[in-house]
Amino acid sequence: MLIRPRTIFDLLGILWRRKGLLIISTMIMLTGSYFAIKKVPSLYEAKALIVVTNQSLPEVLQQSTSFSSVIQQQASHDVLVPLIKRFRLYPAIKEYDFALNALRKDIKMDIKMRGYFPEGPEAVTISYRNADPDTSSMVVEQLVNNFEKANDSIKQAAADEVTRLSQKISEIEGKLKQIAPEKDMALIRSQSVTRMATNAATMRAQRSNTESSIGALSDKEYSIQRQINDLQRLVIEQEKVVKTQNATARSSNPVIGQLLIRKSELEAQIKVFQTQYTDKNPKVISVREQLNEINKQIQILESANPATEAVSAVTPESVELKNLKKDLARLETELEVTQRELGRKKESLSSMPIYSEDYSGLSDAATAASMSESKSEYDRLLVRYNSLIDRQDSMIKLAGISGSATPMFQIVDAPLRPQHPVAPNKMILYLFGLALSITVGLIMVIIFELPKFVVLNDERDIEYYIGAPVVALIPRTYTSEELSRHRRIRMTSSFILLIMGFCMIPVVTVILHKVQVFQILGSR
Repeated sequence: MLIRPRTIFDLLGILWRRKGLLIISTMIMLTGSYFAIKKVPSLYEAKALIVVTNQSLPEVLQQSTSFSSVIQQQASHDVLVPLIKRFRLYPAIKEYDFALNALRKDIKMDIKMRGYFPEGPEAVTISYRNADPDTSSMVVEQLVNNFEKANDSIKQAAADEVTRLSQKISEIEGKLKQIAPEKDMALIRSQSVTRMATNAATMRAQRSNTESSIGALSDKEYSIQRQINDLQRLVIEQEKVVKTQNATARSSNPVIGQLLIRKSELEAQIKVFQTQYTDKNPKVISVREQLNEINKQIQILESANPATEAVSAVTPESVELKNLKKDLARLETELEVTQRELGRKKESLSSMPIYSEDYSGLSDAATAASMSESKSEYDRLLVRYNSLIDRQDSMIKLAGISGSATPMFQIVDAPLRPQHPVAPNKMILYLFGLALSITVGLIMVIIFELPKFVVLNDERDIEYYIGAPVVALIPRTYTSEELSRHRRIRMTSSFILLIMGFCMIPVVTVILHKVQVFQILGSR
């Protein structure tokens, strides 16, 4: 059947004819939206600003107190789970893993990078929103305390380094006191031989530089080794997190989940049988065959549905694990290069002859060689001694032993209790609820009027369908009794529709509250 196209006047006529349905549907939805918006809790946001004031930490202290390690600790399980338990965050979420992910999303960390050389983090802003202003401020305060603990760790590590350096300085001072008399004697006796003394000084300088390079490379090797150890520990912890996520993703597949349960049961049986039977026992062999078959089925299912691996490969934890492994590989390469350079320096030092000076006035050549070697050893120890003194001075300042120390993390804006909510904007939610209500009312009118679009309703439809003008219309007439009954039916249906509308208001309110459309819009 041909459908007559509707004009804008036809649509306006439909709305006028169905104005009662439009008004009732809109009012029901608008009232339900109003009560649902009233239930949306206000969110209070607490903020804290931390400035990174000291970036030039020694390599010895950058292993566990660097900026990146402190930021990673803020989102770790050991830091966030105690906050969830202490402040009873997300009571509707029963499992801690889901509550932990929700808290990680709600905690915002805005890191501001330095726009000039040397590049690096300049400040970090921590913010958290909660319906309770006290809870929001206390959560941010606990996160800020981790930066203060990092400052204390830096001071303690610097104090320990001062103690270690003091021991090394004492040892070198003892060796210098033993060598000093022989060195003075060698210097006095070497004044008569100018050319030989010059050659000896050149050789000593070369040996001293080589030994100084060996000492620096040894320190660098020690520093890189400590960095590798810490990165290996972080990689192990991150792998546990990724494995936990992979296990969760795998368990989401019901077939794989059942196979994993059966696999754990068979592994438990094997452990029990191993205490009672040998490996050649038929029971043990049968259980191992079942376990191998289950492992094959799990591998087939995982290879047939690689979505789990694809999802786990793009999670922030997996990306962080890849970055940690890249840093670990880079440090291992750097360690290997340093060890090779150190080996070459040691071979060069061992092949470098000990310069023997023919001092005039000395009858014993062995004594002259001993004197020259003592001078070289004294110079090397003196360079090492001065280097350790400089490092000790910097550590003393960093530890605050000689006065006030500048901390690495300086808290500029401490978290305060928010006085006014930052979300939601109720006016925008009310406007959205009004637009949603009008849309629902129009949809209801369309649903009731859509069947009439395919039938003949008036003379215009007849003219369009048969292609001929309508000459006359026979009006429908009603008796007084029919008119009275028709009015009663209309009043009764209107009353029933009104009652149903009032009953639908709490239903619409509950549906909107469960869907949480206004909560999602209000939290943005």
